[in-house]
Amino acid sequence: MKLSQMIIDLASDYIDLGSTIEEKQNYLNVVCIAWNISLFSEKNAKDALAHFLDNYKKNNPSESEENIQNIKRDMEFLMQKKREMFPKPKSPIEYAKITENDVEYKITVAYLPKTTADPISDYSNITKH
Repeated sequence: MKLSQMIIDLASDYIDLGSTIEEKQNYLNVVCIAWNISLFSEKNAKDALAHFLDNYKKNNPSESEENIQNIKRDMEFLMQKKREMFPKPKSPIEYAKITENDVEYKITVAYLPKTTADPISDYSNITKH
């Protein structure tokens, strides 16, 4: 299965929360960060998530604490769901982009498999509702 399809299976409903392509990209970014953090051990993942949230707060000083907690909750949920649905894939996501046409969205994912030093890119489509 392509990694882009795994992302769709994991979080298409979450990504679809965005009402614009820019918002969908932001949700996709959260999914990819959660995917990458989920590759760490439980303890290291907890530390990495805390580090991410600290940086997020520094870079978004006007963000409410409630929204920060919502992001944390969403990421913890996505990390757990990734571990349950896809325990084997251990490739970190290097890049992900969502684009659209009249009938569907396309998610392109570049990742670095453990067996090669060159990133691999693939894509999958989501039909628009």
